[in-house]
Amino acid sequence: MSDPSTRSGWSSTRSARDAAQSLRERNEQAKRLAAVRERAAELKSMSDAINQTDNKIGSIAYQMDQCSSMINRADDERWKWQHQYNELEKKRRKILSIISRDTNACDTRQQGVTATLREYLGSFWYGQPSAESASSSAVPIDYPEYQKEIERRMVPVRNGLSSAQETCDKLNAEWDQLWKSKEELETQNRTLTDEYAAMSRQRTDVE
Repeated sequence: MSDPSTRSGWSSTRSARDAAQSLRERNEQAKRLAAVRERAAELKSMSDAINQTDNKIGSIAYQMDQCSSMINRADDERWKWQHQYNELEKKRRKILSIISRDTNACDTRQQGVTATLREYLGSFWYGQPSAESASSSAVPIDYPEYQKEIERRMVPVRNGLSSAQETCDKLNAEWDQLWKSKEELETQNRTLTDEYAAMSRQRTDVE
């Protein structure tokens, strides 16, 4: 029969071992729990980053849509003014054509009158001039009122052309700037999309 003190010593030793084992298990469990919490915090941080990137992508996509709409409107406005400019240019050319036609007609008529006068007067005082001398001595008639009217017609055309050209230049500059902004947004979108895909793969690996 064993000594009670010996049994008591064995019991104390076993209790100490059990307590130590229990402590080790609790420590291991605490470590695992800490690792899980750390992993969960890491996943949450990555999820937040992914959501922020996703929101940025959505914002950029919206800006790209807005920019595209602005480009389309600017393009329509640009072509509208270009059409107006072309119409004014046609009008200007038509007026110049009328000027040229009327001037030629006036010169031809004046030359005929001058030749007739020289021929008529020459038959009395100077003798009969040749056709060549009559033609070479013709002096163009000045038509101040006619020129004033032509200038009056040309003023609004010139002003319209100048204004239309300025507007076209301004719209072209705005269109170029919008297109540049769109290209910058597209570059940002591609970069963020790549970052989003990389973070998604990393989160999957962690999980």
